[in-house]
Amino acid sequence: MAPGMWIRLFLDMPQAYPEISTYQHPVPCAKINAPTLHYNYKKDPPRAYDEYTGQLLQVSGRITDIVQNANAEAIVKLKTKEELHPVQAIINPDDIHITKSVAVGNGIEVRCEGAGMIDENVILKNCTFVEQTP
Repeated sequence: MAPGMWIRLFLDMPQAYPEISTYQHPVPCAKINAPTLHYNYKKDPPRAYDEYTGQLLQVSGRITDIVQNANAEAIVKLKTKEELHPVQAIINPDDIHITKSVAVGNGIEVRCEGAGMIDENVILKNCTFVEQTP
């Protein structure tokens, strides 16, 4: 038998073990709804900043508006108990096309990085869509 023949025979054999999956589970993150997130920031701002700012969050809520800011970033506004102060989810540029398939009034879940509160509006950045509900 030629020297390389054993290697070829070995490579042609059925594998005894299933392939190892390269799928990586998403990074775990805190799940919270938009009204509760906003309430927590209003109730105890220092604690909320410590708990949420810079953290990965999965936030659910109802869409009240979809706008573009001066930097051409899409912002999905999520309803809170205070009509004038929605949670503002700044959408990751890679997901911006999805804003065309969501509508005001729909429920949605986004995965974002907490970015604090500005003018009583909770800000989320680098958001990606997780799920939409009618």
